[in-house]
Amino acid sequence: MGLFTQRPEDPSEWAGLPSEPHRPRSDAELLPDAPPVADPGAAVFGSASGIASIPIPVADPGAGDGGASD
Repeated sequence: MGLFTQRPEDPSEWAGLPSEPHRPRSDAELLPDAPPVADPGAAVFGSASGIASIPIPVADPGAGDGGASD
């Protein structure tokens, strides 16, 4: 007489079983959420670890004529 029928408000899952089977996570899902830091030198020269800046001393153009100006 209906003692063992399921009521509509009862959940269809028993004991919290997942509704979909387990699938392994892909490589794209394992990537970090933060974007990589943009490095303009790496785009031109490949790796940024080989880039160095060398300061070149430049003579002052006004110092060669003794500081006199017209």
